[in-house]
Amino acid sequence: NKFELPKGSLNKKLRTLEVHLNRSIKIHEEAMLKERKKEPDLDNMLKKVPVIKTGKDDLRQDSDGLDEIYTDAQFVTEELGNLLLETFGKRALIPELKDRNAAEEKIANKYFGDASKVRDISRFTVIAKSITQ
Repeated sequence: NKFELPKGSLNKKLRTLEVHLNRSIKIHEEAMLKERKKEPDLDNMLKKVPVIKTGKDDLRQDSDGLDEIYTDAQFVTEELGNLLLETFGKRALIPELKDRNAAEEKIANKYFGDASKVRDISRFTVIAKSITQ
């Protein structure tokens, strides 16, 4: 036992995760069926979307200083946020930057102190009725 866990200690947790994962897969499949009915050419459209393949470790900020990362994120949020608001109006949601304490905790616990790995300081949402909207 590599992690020296008591035998069977994860069984219940893994089953719970499996239930949630299967639910999520079912919701996704139902949503895709619904979208395919609205847009019969959806699969061909999706094939045309370029996929950027990179390892998670390759995705890093230009800086490892959290102050600079937050300054850059604020600039991007303002610039891209304004563009999204101009383009999509009220359908564009531009939330505040990630809470600084939450970012520091994530950097410490998930990225072993490497701030350059944090990628979710700013985020955006555009609400649409369908994938083609």
